[in-house]
Amino acid sequence: MIEEESNLTSKVMEKGCQPGCVLAICLLFGVFGVGMFLTETVRPALQILLAQSWKEIPCVIESSQVGVNGQGEDEFDSINIAYRYTYEGQEYRSKRYGFTPDSRTAPTRGLAVVDRYPPGKQTICFVNPGTPAEAVLNRGWHPEMGAGIIALYFAVLLGAVFFFVRRAAAIWHAKEEAKAQGKTLSGQMAVDEERMNRFGQILVFPLLWNSLVLVAGYAFFFVGESEEVPWWVKILVGAMAFFGFNLLREAVRKYRSAGGKSGK
Repeated sequence: MIEEESNLTSKVMEKGCQPGCVLAICLLFGVFGVGMFLTETVRPALQILLAQSWKEIPCVIESSQVGVNGQGEDEFDSINIAYRYTYEGQEYRSKRYGFTPDSRTAPTRGLAVVDRYPPGKQTICFVNPGTPAEAVLNRGWHPEMGAGIIALYFAVLLGAVFFFVRRAAAIWHAKEEAKAQGKTLSGQMAVDEERMNRFGQILVFPLLWNSLVLVAGYAFFFVGESEEVPWWVKILVGAMAFFGFNLLREAVRKYRSAGGKSGK
């Protein structure tokens, strides 16, 4: 027997949460999240891989500073370093520090980079032998690339929300048809309803918790002066991540056990 007033799938539909509306919202933010992942993480990662075969060439730093680009809420700091190098007898100039879009950086990290490359310093840059005018000072991973991974996480999360609402709608319509015939849900649809109710009820907190841990971890360890994060903060964030993993594992276990009990 399925309770009609207390189950989550019915409440979702009674709130007017229709799949079409949810799809539009999820699609909008999902496309943004995937697009950010491609531009902030995937594209720089591919460039880093390709740059591993570039030539190491001596270069001289001409100027270096942390610049401010954009206006208002779109304002961001960037590493502005100009340098010159000679490749096969011809002199070139470049301003590319790394492969992140616009050389974005956190203020403290940007200052640390600029301090390592004062004007007049002789160092090494990496030059594309196929296009000598293309060069970079740092061909490694940049912490700012992690922003794309976070965006992808929330895009996947929105996909899960849409799946839940879409399935809840199907169950709700099936229940309404059964009610009109004086029946209750049975068979696979009843199993799915109990699974959805159980899964939805226990999943909200784990997802919120892990979202918080993800953002906190990125803020503490990848943005700003991560090397100065106290040891106890690292242990705390690690413990929170371990707790969040177990929350999700327990949610999946309850989801499976709900289906097993309903199928008996």
